[in-house]
Amino acid sequence: MVVEISTSVEGVVETITVDRGDVVARDQILVTLESGVEKASVELARQRALEDAEILLGQARVDFEGRAKSRTDELYAKKSVSQHAKDEADYEASRAKLELRQARQSRKRAELELARAIEVLNRRIIRSPIDGIVIERIASPGESTSEEETILRLAQIDPLNVELIVPAAELGRLRTGMHLAVRLGQPVNDEYHAEVVIVDPVIDASSETFGVRALLPNPDLRLPAGIACTAEIIAGEDQPAGAGLDGALPGGADVP
Repeated sequence: MVVEISTSVEGVVETITVDRGDVVARDQILVTLESGVEKASVELARQRALEDAEILLGQARVDFEGRAKSRTDELYAKKSVSQHAKDEADYEASRAKLELRQARQSRKRAELELARAIEVLNRRIIRSPIDGIVIERIASPGESTSEEETILRLAQIDPLNVELIVPAAELGRLRTGMHLAVRLGQPVNDEYHAEVVIVDPVIDASSETFGVRALLPNPDLRLPAGIACTAEIIAGEDQPAGAGLDGALPGGADVP
């Protein structure tokens, strides 16, 4: 599998941490774009999200107005204050609660603005979506890059895709889950086992063939991609030995 690495935003390449032939891990940082403005926006949003003075002040006002209302209610019950004084105390207590609620909503909006600023910054940091190797580096630090413009190409070579061209007569015999003995050509010249994962249901009329994909484990990355190969169905209880199947591992080699 080959993956083209690009960015969803325009910018200037600041760093590229890998080069052709390097092994990369999933989520490893590959490229960063210049992001001084975005970093400043994150710090500003973080500062706003941490501010709690309005909430503390609002809570203090709620406590104060609550006590004032309780005293006014007691006096009103004893006929010591007017209805107007009681209404005013009720209003101030309600107003204090609304102001505290508004302060908490402002704090929530500040937290959301921080999350958005972090997301914008993260778009300027490009990570590897796969475990693989770098097969091509296109851009360099200092160059401008636009949306969807390829910066790097990566290849996942564990597992390897064994792409086979199979005679139409074999269509009924091959099915997913079967195991194949795959014989690799130069420079490997060895045999490995692969599992069928895709059997194309459509036959190419001009060549009377169909495609099959099998996965060949390559955990130590010892096998290079692009090698011509042949394959046979491994004999078993429900899968008798089959005819040879021609194919190639992905990476640029023509299928025989």
